[in-house]
Amino acid sequence: MTQNSQLDTSSTGALAGAKVKSAQSSLDSFALIFEDGRGLLINAVSDEDQCAIKVQILDARQIEPPSEAVCSVDWAWIYGQSLLPDGVKESSGINGPSVKVTLTGVGTITVAAGVWQAKPFLSFMPYKPSK
Repeated sequence: MTQNSQLDTSSTGALAGAKVKSAQSSLDSFALIFEDGRGLLINAVSDEDQCAIKVQILDARQIEPPSEAVCSVDWAWIYGQSLLPDGVKESSGINGPSVKVTLTGVGTITVAAGVWQAKPFLSFMPYKPSK
């Protein structure tokens, strides 16, 4: 399996300091909605056995609520945190492509992509605050 990511760090750098208003996730997407009306949308994408992560900066109104609750996570613990400068970084390892999102107060959330039965999915670490 070949893994790829599609991350434009020049555009994500413009989000430095943006404060998280809300967040949502599904089996194949993770979205941060910022107080200034922008949104960061991370999607798992695949073509047969290849997986990738697509990262987009959108107007928050373009981000639709997830239609399934299979991977429902309560992200309230990151609300009010700000994205650090260079807080969105691409990474790739033995387990596939990932994007690391670093926020004030909570640290780094790793969003990783994979393929299961020819369908892309995302995993999140951590998905809840550390104790």
